[in-house]
Amino acid sequence: MLALLVLIASLLLVLASSSLFTHSVEAIAHKHGLGAGVAGSLLAAISTAMPETIVPLLALVQGHAQSIGTGAIMGAPLMLSTLTLGLLAITAWPQRGWKGVLKADAQIQGDLKIFLLAYTYALLLMVIPHAWMPGWVGAMPLLIAFAWHTWHVVYHDKHSETLEPAAFLHGYAVGGWIVLVLALVVMVTAAEGLVWSLQQLADKYRWPPLLMALFLVPVATELPEKINSIFWVRRGKDKLALGNISGALAFQGCILPAIGLWGGGWSRQPLTLWAAAVTLLAVLWLVSHRVWSLRVLLPLNGVYLAYWVVAWRIS
Repeated sequence: MLALLVLIASLLLVLASSSLFTHSVEAIAHKHGLGAGVAGSLLAAISTAMPETIVPLLALVQGHAQSIGTGAIMGAPLMLSTLTLGLLAITAWPQRGWKGVLKADAQIQGDLKIFLLAYTYALLLMVIPHAWMPGWVGAMPLLIAFAWHTWHVVYHDKHSETLEPAAFLHGYAVGGWIVLVLALVVMVTAAEGLVWSLQQLADKYRWPPLLMALFLVPVATELPEKINSIFWVRRGKDKLALGNISGALAFQGCILPAIGLWGGGWSRQPLTLWAAAVTLLAVLWLVSHRVWSLRVLLPLNGVYLAYWVVAWRIS
């Protein structure tokens, strides 16, 4: 009963803090002259990626790298590239219709391409024996790649659209930062509450740790990205909505595998390899379409469901 109450309370806190977070990002970007590229792909994406970054770090420290750590690293991009974008399409459907489009520009595609390169490199190190190589050596190219990508986003941000914040934060950069920090604290705390409640439920129903890390942990830790992007899509701010997701994917494709490599916590179990394959196929599907119509995004919900079915059978 306690786990269920914590679950409900955490969900409500994530919803409330996500609304404040989206407004504060716009206020900060407007005050400092940042475009939607930096605001979405860097500021919002990296901020909301903190919960899913904390999980593998804690798992490595606590000695659960082979199950929860690897599962969290693989499960986060899997959910973002399939279910999250599919839910955005469902959200946009009533307003835009079956033929509606979510505007994915060159910046969004750039985020996805850096993810593909980094994630493929990390997977090669997962399947190719490299015990002779220190973990930090394998992780460094990923960190360098993300640093270069960050510079590229900032350099080209001058061509991004400008943002107009909500009236209650207009002109208050300091207030925007305060709201941003408070919203992040609440989001991270609520996400930890979600993870705890889901762990209690998993223990009660005896779900395997790896399966929990691949599915249940991302449901909690990716919730801020989902809710933020849904708010932005409903307000017609596709650049921020999609940048929040594509930027998080770029971060997860570089930083999360770097954590796994540095800590030596890779698991070559069929579930993780299957998750990686589905993620790569989903991102390749997105990169191959210059226009993200709802007909392109809606099938991603089915891809995630199909993964669930196969994963339960494998486990």
